[in-house]
Amino acid sequence: MGILAAVKQNRRTDQILQIVSYAGQGIPSFITVLFLLFFAQLTTHYPLPMIYYIIRSRSDGKYLTARVDDDTSGYLLLFKEDFEAMSYLNTHAADLANRLTVEPLASNQIGSLLKRWGFAGVGIVNDPLLPEIEFLQHI
Repeated sequence: MGILAAVKQNRRTDQILQIVSYAGQGIPSFITVLFLLFFAQLTTHYPLPMIYYIIRSRSDGKYLTARVDDDTSGYLLLFKEDFEAMSYLNTHAADLANRLTVEPLASNQIGSLLKRWGFAGVGIVNDPLLPEIEFLQHI
């Protein structure tokens, strides 16, 4: 095909061969990427980490926790969206909001964070205004 395109430069045959060549090089990788993205959403073979948001102190770096009992260590509070964390701060700790910050945390980092700080588990905040919190204990 290359010889044919070289002999018949700038003709319809050359243009068709260029298009076929570009498509042959580019389309397989493009379709492969679309295929992988499609199956990444349907299966757990390509798990994408979920992003949670946590509230942290700017002064000492401690995380906002909830304590169910005074005897146990706290539960790290996780928010599904950053605006939910800000809403929680503005509703329940408006006077402290300037001393706290909202940070993203990937779901695959939660386990190591719980071990490092010695938290009992996580508290997933379902409604920041009430607040409604679902507590999950780390094993």
